[in-house]
Formats: sequence, C-alpha cells, structure tokens
Amino acid sequence: MTGGPFGIYDFGTFPGLPAAPIPRAQILYGLVAAVVAAGVGLMLYVCHRTRAGRAFRAIREDEVLAESLGINTTVYKLLAFGLSAGLAGLAGTLYAYYVQLVSPTVASAATTSLVIGMAVFGGLGTIWGPALGAILLYGINEGLRFIGVVYNLVAVGLVIMVFVIFLPRGLAGLRFGRARRTIRRDAALSAANRLDG
Repeated sequence: MTGGPFGIYDFGTFPGLPAAPIPRAQILYGLVAAVVAAGVGLMLYVCHRTRAGRAFRAIREDEVLAESLGINTTVYKLLAFGLSAGLAGLAGTLYAYYVQLVSPTVASAATTSLVIGMAVFGGLGTIWGPALGAILLYGINEGLRFIGVVYNLVAVGLVIMVFVIFLPRGLAGLRFGRARRTIRRDAALSAANRLDG
C-alpha cells in the first residue's frame, strides 16, 4: 500500500498546473512558500499576541512560578506540543508535496539529526534562531557535499558539537549575551552615578 522501500510517488497535486517542468516547479515553489509564510505567521501570532504566548514564555522561564500564578501548565504544554507537531506535520507534507515522493529515506537518522542540529545551531527559545540556523547549517551541508556524504555528515556533526560546547544557546545566545552585558554595564553606570550623587 505504501510502496515499501520505494515509497509513495504517484499522488495527486493541484489541478490546472502547467505541464512544462520549469513553470510547474516555480508555481509549486510559490505555493509551498505561501503556505509556509502563513504557518509561520500563525505561529508568530500565537506566540506574541495571545494569552497562550505569554503562558508559553512564563512556563519556559519558571514552570513552578507560572503554575503558582494560576497558569495551567499542563494545558499550555499540550497546546505547545500540538502546535509544534502541527507545524512539523505541515513541513513534512509540504516537503513531500514539493519533491513528489514519500519514502523511508526521507525520515532517516541523518535528516532527523540535521533538523535537530539546525535548532541547536540557531538557538532554542527564539523563533528567528532556528530559522537562521537552518539556513546556515543547510548551506554548510550543501557546501561540503563535494567531500562525500559520510565526511559531510562528520563535518556538520563537528560544527554542532562546537556550538553545543562553546555556544550552548546557539547563534541566539550571541545576541542575548550582548544584551546581558549591556544591562550589566547600564546597572554599573547607574550605581556609580548614585554613589557620585
């Protein structure tokens, strides 16, 4: 039913698309980009403009304190899990729709580790961090493809290990670290002004 190791490749698409391969690929790319933009917009709206977004941030900072303030952490954790799983499912659907193939190799361990590495590389706890991490890590992955698949994965793994050891918050940690230094500097200046005054 699923094609075994060959996967599912003969599934339908939107009717009315041109038969020529290049215009068809361009329209498919545009449709995928539009659906991704709508999904990201929905995620941003939920995370920044709703009570759920405020609850997500409170739970991230201190779950016990959030629960003591009356936030039902179980409900909001399930909501966060459902929202992220829905977006991951949307991403998988769009990928299958774009490449016109669903096979067991699509969900290989290398692909899964690359996706997790993108989130770690960019920085957990932000929205722009994993997106930037995905762009950079995929670029590194594709740029090193000429050295061979095994060595390519080793090089990407080394990059992820360096980031986990030296930058545990990823690329987003660089920005947060700078913000913390600025806050400390401002606090020190304020304290010095109080002592002088």
